[in-house]
Amino acid sequence: MDRLLASVMKEWRLLTRDRAGLLMLFLMPSLLVIVVSVVQMNVLKTMGDEPVSLLWVDQDHGDIPQMLRKDLAAAEGIVLVDHLQGQPLDEPGALERVSEGDYQVCLVIPAGFSHAVRARSERAAEIMLAPEKDAQGVETPLPEIVVHFDPLAGGAFRSAVSQALQRILAGLETQLKLAAFAKRLPEHMAAALSEVMGPYASTGIRDKLVEMPLEWDTRPLMVLQETSARRGGLAQIPSAVQQNVPAWGLFGIFFIAVPLSGALVRERASGIMTRLQLLPVSFMTLLTGKLVAYVFVCLAQFALVMLIGRFVMPLFGASPLTLANAYGAVGVVLLCVALAATAFGVLLGVVTRTYEQASMIGAISVVIAAAIGGVMVPVFAMPRIMRDLSQISPMAWGLDAFLDIFARGGNLSTVWPQAAMLLCFAMVMLLAAWIVFQQQRR
Repeated sequence: MDRLLASVMKEWRLLTRDRAGLLMLFLMPSLLVIVVSVVQMNVLKTMGDEPVSLLWVDQDHGDIPQMLRKDLAAAEGIVLVDHLQGQPLDEPGALERVSEGDYQVCLVIPAGFSHAVRARSERAAEIMLAPEKDAQGVETPLPEIVVHFDPLAGGAFRSAVSQALQRILAGLETQLKLAAFAKRLPEHMAAALSEVMGPYASTGIRDKLVEMPLEWDTRPLMVLQETSARRGGLAQIPSAVQQNVPAWGLFGIFFIAVPLSGALVRERASGIMTRLQLLPVSFMTLLTGKLVAYVFVCLAQFALVMLIGRFVMPLFGASPLTLANAYGAVGVVLLCVALAATAFGVLLGVVTRTYEQASMIGAISVVIAAAIGGVMVPVFAMPRIMRDLSQISPMAWGLDAFLDIFARGGNLSTVWPQAAMLLCFAMVMLLAAWIVFQQQRR
């Protein structure tokens, strides 16, 4: 027992000597629990804590859109937006905002909507009172309200918004049908009474009213048409493969920081770095060699993920990964992401002292960056404080660029800001690593 106790005490002393590593053992998991829990809070509520901003485009300007607008304004969790920057919204501008991910949903009411709905409600009231006229009239076209979703809006979000809109439309339909029915009922009653009216016709009146058909017409007055707003007018909803391949491919690329930082720590601990410094080779040359080697690893890794999305996922019944004609944009963003990830790994390898520190800090920081950056949960579904934090995450920049290409039909002209930020991030990381390295040499 004494020997066992001595062995335990020895391990504890070794742990306490690595204070930084011991701190990481407790601090990083705590941060991970806090960040991931806060990020996922709104996901469990589908619609989130904050109301959904719904872009409102009324091309009809009739009374029925105003009734619908009043019902939507009274609904909990929906905020109507019909002006941006002081200008009224039109359909092209609203669809552009949704396709770029600034808003998640847009409702468009076409011209002539009120007239078409009124015609159908009048027809429904006529058929309810006189079913024999159903086969005589001509069915009017079913008016459509078009709701455009952000291509990256999740299925739960789409279902929640669609169900809320369907409930409001159902109530509006009932209201319109009852109004049309009440308008026609006196005329129908007068016709029924005139047939049997007489000084001794009370029994006939009662029988006639009992026989009066009052079957409710269940045919809809309007329909809600769902579509995805994509650049170039493409309406195809991106598949799970289109969304997950770039997201988790990016996550894997940033994990290159773990082996890269570990290699730097081992080189420094074993004396290899000191021997390399004795050679007539500058630190920047050594650094560039590491960057090039690990960037190629990142490129190969992402290529493997894309091949899996293109050829393996269809074997499981999923849609194959498609790139349209954005190969150049994917290549530029991928190179910038790889440079950012490897530069972060270099800085991590320079500032950490042990391999354990490098591997733990690297792994947990990448997971936290992925959670903040929208890999695990869409950014729009996060609480506002987490959405604000995501703006400073390089993984969010890369993911936004990749999803813009893969899911929104973007190209190089739409993703260059994110690529530039990733490149600047890489340069800052390398500059910081060089400054720390020079201080360590002194």
